[in-house]
Amino acid sequence: MGIRRYFYADEGIIGTRADKRTDFQRMLNDCRNRKLDKILVKSIARFARNIVDALNCIRELKELGISVYFENENIDTLSPGGEVLITILAAMAEQESRTISTNVKWAYQKNSKMEIFM
Repeated sequence: MGIRRYFYADEGIIGTRADKRTDFQRMLNDCRNRKLDKILVKSIARFARNIVDALNCIRELKELGISVYFENENIDTLSPGGEVLITILAAMAEQESRTISTNVKWAYQKNSKMEIFM
């Protein structure tokens, strides 16, 4: 039997809440049903932008014997020290997401105020 590959991609509308990401939930269910034994992710920011969700998911997957490998950071969750690095990097990704959200909201407010004066 060859290697099977599954792809999961969410729209990214609500990236900070794992429960709102349908493909992320589908991936977790596939893990629970033993369809996967390893998850490859481009970066921690793509996996979860909420540190609590990230750690909860990684710990659950670890209990299932499923590793998550983050390509950009070169971190495997089953390697020693992986969780410590992931905690730090997930916190940074969460803060970046908040900053982007704040900037977008500010831009919308600024835009709407300018339209009133035109």
